[in-house]
Amino acid sequence: MGDEIQYWLTSHNPHVGSAVSDWNLYLRPGDVSPDRTPRKGDRAMIYEQASRQDCGRGGIVVVTSVLDTWKQRTSNSVFGLEATCDPSPDFEGFVPRVDSNVVMGFAPTYKMFGFGANTALLRISKDQFDRLFAIFKANMRR
Repeated sequence: MGDEIQYWLTSHNPHVGSAVSDWNLYLRPGDVSPDRTPRKGDRAMIYEQASRQDCGRGGIVVVTSVLDTWKQRTSNSVFGLEATCDPSPDFEGFVPRVDSNVVMGFAPTYKMFGFGANTALLRISKDQFDRLFAIFKANMRR
C-alpha cells in the first residue's frame, strides 16, 4: 500500500460540550490490524451518533486529517488507543445518515452501529470519501 493517503470513517457518541481535541480516532487495543492502522496525513470523517436525548446529529459532522498513529490513551476507556487528528477540523458541513448509507452501500435504515467489524472504524475508498465530502460541503452550515 505504500505511503498513499488512506481514508477513514469512524463513529462517535454525541459530543455534548466536548473539546475539539476529542475529535480523534479511537480503537480497542485488541482490534488493531493492518486494516485498522491510520497514518499521519490520512483523512478521516467522523459520524456522530444520534441519541434519544436529542443530542447528536446522526450524520458525518467532521472532516479531519490524522496527525499520528495509535498511541495508548491515559483514560480508562475501553477504547484505549487514540490516533490524534487535526485540532482545527472542518465542521462546516454535514452528511445525513441516509446519504452516508447510500454512498457506503449500507441498507437505507442502517443506524451506523457496528460497522468496521464492530470497531466503528472503517477504511473507505477515495471515491467514497470524495462522494461523502461533496455532500458534506453541499450541506454547509450557515
